[in-house]
Amino acid sequence: MSKPNILWIHTDQHRTDSIGCYGSAWAKTPNFDILAETGTLFENAFCQSPVCLPSRTSQLTARYPIETGGLNNPHSFFDFREDLKPFPLIFEEAGYATGSFGKHHTQKGKVWQTWKSILATNKHIDHFGFIDGQHKDEDYGMLKHPGGGHIVTGGTYPDDISNCAIDCVNEGINFINNAQAEEKPFLLRLSIEWPHNPIITPKPFDALYNEDTLPVRFFDKKTLEGRSKFDLGKINSDAMFKLSNAELKSYWRYYMGLAAYVDFEFGRILRLLEDNDLRDNTIIVLSSDHGHLLGENGFSDKDCFDTPAYKVPYIWSWPKHIPQGKREEGIADMLDLPKTLLNLCGLKAQTPSDYKGRDLFKEKAPEASFAQIRCRPTAGMPDAFRYAIRTLEWRMDINFSVYGTELTIEQMDGNLFDIINDPFEEKNLFNKPEYFSIRDTLINKIHEHFSSLDIDKRVLDLSYLNFEMSFEAQTGMKPR
Repeated sequence: MSKPNILWIHTDQHRTDSIGCYGSAWAKTPNFDILAETGTLFENAFCQSPVCLPSRTSQLTARYPIETGGLNNPHSFFDFREDLKPFPLIFEEAGYATGSFGKHHTQKGKVWQTWKSILATNKHIDHFGFIDGQHKDEDYGMLKHPGGGHIVTGGTYPDDISNCAIDCVNEGINFINNAQAEEKPFLLRLSIEWPHNPIITPKPFDALYNEDTLPVRFFDKKTLEGRSKFDLGKINSDAMFKLSNAELKSYWRYYMGLAAYVDFEFGRILRLLEDNDLRDNTIIVLSSDHGHLLGENGFSDKDCFDTPAYKVPYIWSWPKHIPQGKREEGIADMLDLPKTLLNLCGLKAQTPSDYKGRDLFKEKAPEASFAQIRCRPTAGMPDAFRYAIRTLEWRMDINFSVYGTELTIEQMDGNLFDIINDPFEEKNLFNKPEYFSIRDTLINKIHEHFSSLDIDKRVLDLSYLNFEMSFEAQTGMKPR
């Protein structure tokens, strides 16, 4: 058998409930649903950080953010650790044509043979609306984020402008055709920067869903009682409580429509594989860097561990090699991707010994998933970052110290949620005495996990961890 091709659909801020096969009977995603029918869907897949750069770097290197040194988005200005090897380089050495089109957003270093940046923002649109002088926000129903610099969270995409999904798929089609002409197997990532902000949805997908039929969760301040200080700081910054119920419904409609549009564009490249007899020898993976919050419990976007941001779609399909129509309920991690792909392609011997994760189809699911996110410095603890553990029954996140300092329970500023009985994570049990034994067990598991990691020495450098950069400095765009 010839070496299998790989098509990795890597979306951005993609909620699982925007996809029909994840149980949303109302969701219109026929192509992702077909992918699940011909492959295996992981019900409980989690990212290693609900932030773009840490998660993306983790997926490429099969290491945790605290090991890569990429703890927050500004760390894109720093290099990969010299001893970390992104997995596309292994495929390149094995004779694959490797390419990525779309969003990169990792630390600096060689990853792909061919790469082209294609972002949701362009010469016409930035995160805050139109900038070309030809289009006006009010003509396209622009809904702005009430906090966070008023980023666009809804609107209709103009018919006369190309977009990141179309351009990614077009580049991907050309890449596949070129690889076929050179008689090379390919590893292709389509890193579509949607349904990430700015959420501007092409017609007719902007009106695909009836707002009144979507499962919108309106803000209820009661859910804030007992939340960690970390959460409350984000909630106040997001200011989702300022949206009216009508605006919140529009937010959901535009987001879900944009997710459906990404499915539509994926369908074009799926048909190309089928029409050119490539489907049976192509592994297709759908994953995302993290999910997206739509106002639940006062949150928006990402940067926290509530399930809509922490849980991600994960579907694998390879006819006759991966179980078809199967739904796996065990824990799966985004950093499982490199080992699983390398094993499926007969490159297990080339897999670096320091890769974390597992072969999703040959190794037992772990008891828990772990994730990390960088916190803003707190009084007396400039080295704090936040650590999360997620099992099938529980989710907990706490402040942690990269120096190994033992924190008091109060310093941990923890969240603990009973996922079975409180699926919307509305009741924080961290300080409830009847749950102390569960809390302490999970804290111990975090310490055990931390002790097993090869920490990037740069994050022990206070100036590195506390590296701050404004949105304007990172993107060149001024909040409006």
